[in-house]
Amino acid sequence: MSRICAVVPILNQHEIAHKCLELLMVDNSPEDFEILVIDGGSDVEFHSELSNVTVIRFDEPIGVYPTFKIALENTRADILAFFHSDLFVENPRWWHQIEGAFKGDSRLGLIGTVGSKDWGFNGGRGRTDMSFQGKIFSSEWKGSTCEDNRADNITGGLRNSVVLDGCSMIFRRECLSSLPLDEWSMPHHFYDRVLCAMTLQSGWKIATLGIECDHISGQTANKENKYQEFGKKWAFENLEITEPNQWIEKHRDWVNNSTNPSRGITEIPNWDQLIYQEAQRRFLLEYRDKRHVLPVSV
Repeated sequence: MSRICAVVPILNQHEIAHKCLELLMVDNSPEDFEILVIDGGSDVEFHSELSNVTVIRFDEPIGVYPTFKIALENTRADILAFFHSDLFVENPRWWHQIEGAFKGDSRLGLIGTVGSKDWGFNGGRGRTDMSFQGKIFSSEWKGSTCEDNRADNITGGLRNSVVLDGCSMIFRRECLSSLPLDEWSMPHHFYDRVLCAMTLQSGWKIATLGIECDHISGQTANKENKYQEFGKKWAFENLEITEPNQWIEKHRDWVNNSTNPSRGITEIPNWDQLIYQEAQRRFLLEYRDKRHVLPVSV
């Protein structure tokens, strides 16, 4: 049996994170299963009463790529399962499905619960596979069904994919450790597509696995001022921008480019959206126009 580590990054919103961990840490978990919580700057320290939970705390947000590297450095697990803190896994034998999928194909390097076999020229997914249940957890936490997302329900199934959604990215350790994580310094957005492109270019396969779950979505980016401040600091240090709309003038040629999915934008409302625009620009220029990864399908 392979050792599995579930990695859950958090920033405040501890109540929803506790629910995420509670669902992951089921009674019949394997003995060598562990959970690693990476706290990127919560105002109050996070504590869990669950066994096998380790918390690594930072005073400030650290960004997504350092999170993957920190996880590699702090666990020897054969399988590293990265879950958003607002992803609720509802199948108590999720780890059994993951082990079976990896054992069935030695070249399978990356699994997700939301993905697609098609990757368009604009960097978006084609028809999506997922197994969202649409469960209502509280007045604030509501999942959505596959139908709401215009997606195919693949509960219990495994489908070859080329791109996943970052709400869940489950790596074979050998695959993740082979990826050039230091190539990218973006704090957020498009990391799932970058990592999928890296995985494919490294010769590994990707698949979507039908594990019953719900993604509450948008919690950190929409609700945490600390995350917005992190984006502002990053933009000032890396782009020399002091307010989001300066990005539009700085990249006017790209804004008007016919191959830009966000062509013609006239306003960027906040720092999260600025990071999204810059991440999209870099991803498409690098992996579509330079490395010619897109479009691709299986």
